[in-house]
Amino acid sequence: MLRYAITRRFVITLGICAFVTLVPIRATAQLGQLFVEALDASGQPILGLTAEDMVVSVDDEQVPVESAVFANGPMKIALLVDHGNQLNDVNGTNALRAGLNAFLDKLPPQHEIGLFSIARSINRRVDFTGDRDELREGVGLIFAESGAPVILLDGVNETLERRFDEEDTSWPVFVLVLTDNAEGSGNWNDDEYSELLYTLVGRGVTVHTVVLMTRGGSNATNTALNITEFTGGLYLNINAVTGFENSLTDLATRMGEHFDQVSNRYRVVFNWPPDTSVSLGISSEPGAAVRLFPDRRMPQ
Repeated sequence: MLRYAITRRFVITLGICAFVTLVPIRATAQLGQLFVEALDASGQPILGLTAEDMVVSVDDEQVPVESAVFANGPMKIALLVDHGNQLNDVNGTNALRAGLNAFLDKLPPQHEIGLFSIARSINRRVDFTGDRDELREGVGLIFAESGAPVILLDGVNETLERRFDEEDTSWPVFVLVLTDNAEGSGNWNDDEYSELLYTLVGRGVTVHTVVLMTRGGSNATNTALNITEFTGGLYLNINAVTGFENSLTDLATRMGEHFDQVSNRYRVVFNWPPDTSVSLGISSEPGAAVRLFPDRRMPQ
């Protein structure tokens, strides 16, 4: 697979110039996104801003702002678990379950989680819910499976298309819990893969990955790393099954803290022709503090 990254120059019109990395939210339709934090003099979010309050210019010409939405909905987390060949080889079922339960215990309760297994086939174990007991029951039914490859790309794509509504106000998040198992998805060409990456960004998805390395990596782990970096997520390697618990606890902690940091931002979508510089201004009250971000990228 190829790795995709597109960089554009972005100029803040509030008196400071900066360079950040932006990624279009469609491969063909030229749309871009920014996240805007606008705080009043007391440090509280300024509510009620709309697309009409945002002014975006491309090469000094104003372009339409498609939407500006206060993106403070809870996370809707698809937990995709590989329980196939490599987990079976290291007898890792109990350690995997302990890690998944630690993740459920640590993640703040307002966020919904759906549990899916992606070894040999894609199976919904528990639909999206805030009921941690139901999710723990689903975790208890996951067993290592011999002879089962991971269905990674198909799993991500199918879960996104079938389980996430584009009109949902939640923040869509994928957590991939993997081994360096062989990829068993159908044939994906570079154009199809690229389109999936742009679709994830366009839908506002963040992907995080925890991967058990037993043999130095695989096509699936390389793909997971690419998707994670492209969407601004966190990628964690472990070298023994006993590492699942600490890594997934750490990930849940950081996800909760990061949500608190970014849940007061507006997501602004605008027309963005290729090979152009972008500037953005905000109509707001005097004394307001405004910061702009290219995405909801988690600090590494």
